[in-house]
Amino acid sequence: MDLIEFLHKKINALCPIVGVSIGDEDNKNTWEIHYSDIATNAQKLAALNVLNNFVWDISTKAQALKLKLISEYQDEPLYKKMFKQYLINNPAATFSDYIDYLNS
Repeated sequence: MDLIEFLHKKINALCPIVGVSIGDEDNKNTWEIHYSDIATNAQKLAALNVLNNFVWDISTKAQALKLKLISEYQDEPLYKKMFKQYLINNPAATFSDYIDYLNS
């Protein structure tokens, strides 16, 4: 998952948006949120707060990769079967936990 997709998901969780655009990855002044017509002022402020405090570092890149793996594999038949096997010994585990296990 790249920067734009990850940032879009983070912001869209709080505020309906059409998308985000990034001119220069290293210059947040070139980053822009494109709000949906139904976004409220409170939602827009929450979205702007996410944008202003967002840092694309090793930690957020790792989060983005994990979300990408989850979205790619959670519906794949082989991974679903392997996850069910994993649940035998880890009944409270989530698919996210399983991805962590695979990456360890």
